[in-house]
Amino acid sequence: MASQKYWVGFNVVPSIGPAKVRALLDRFGDLETAWHANEGALRDAGLDRKAIANLQKARASLDLDAEMARIERKGITLLTWEDADYPPFLREIYGPPPVIYVRGTLLPEDRWA
Repeated sequence: MASQKYWVGFNVVPSIGPAKVRALLDRFGDLETAWHANEGALRDAGLDRKAIANLQKARASLDLDAEMARIERKGITLLTWEDADYPPFLREIYGPPPVIYVRGTLLPEDRWA
């Protein structure tokens, strides 16, 4: 999924965790739009100066397509809040991780893990 690369991008940006990802989704509707947003729009979404600076640095240095290719080569599946396979109990905790990296298969008995 093309949009997953933006989830990965935000996942590696220091100072941007679940609460800020939720704020970005609420403000922009998707993380691709948020990834390309200007500084003023990011500030309006609730990002502080440090988070914006970290995002700008990541956008300049991180090749999202190369990162996705690396993840695929390692046989890793990405699950985001938007995926139906995202573990339902994990979804219910306070501040669930926006992205989880899965190697192998999640089975029904894994729902408690």
